[in-house]
Amino acid sequence: MRRLILIPLVLALLVPAIASAGSQATLSPGDGSFVTTDAGGRVIVTGRGLIYGHISAGTITVLSYTSDDGSPPQLSAKSRSTVAGSFGAYTGTDVRFFFPSGRYSLQIDGGGIGVSAVGRGSVALVGDPALSDFGVYSINGGKGLPLQRTVTIITFGNAR
Repeated sequence: MRRLILIPLVLALLVPAIASAGSQATLSPGDGSFVTTDAGGRVIVTGRGLIYGHISAGTITVLSYTSDDGSPPQLSAKSRSTVAGSFGAYTGTDVRFFFPSGRYSLQIDGGGIGVSAVGRGSVALVGDPALSDFGVYSINGGKGLPLQRTVTIITFGNAR
């Protein structure tokens, strides 16, 4: 009997949270995606939309960020060093970042890079020559492709 009472209560609490999250994450026609998995090297992403990720060891440098709704980015690392610029750089191990919506330009260097972006943008990728496996990337839900030792420039989503 307690379970039957608890289920409607839990649903009543979840509905507003789900509705709020849905209103913040609206997709537009032509939006695409970019994903890296266990990449090693440098990833420079410039785009509009949502982006988040994790770096096992390395640095994320925020070159620019303008929020669509005033939401600040969230960045954390086991150690942090700040450099010139509005947001600076986060360096260390277990670096995590989340930019909820807006225009961004990020440079990510290191190993174990995992990035997920939804929206529109461009990416420059290059594998670290000291590694034998550079990881993989995928564009717009396509097949995973290996990062290369040379610079690869790609776009995700449809340009307006």
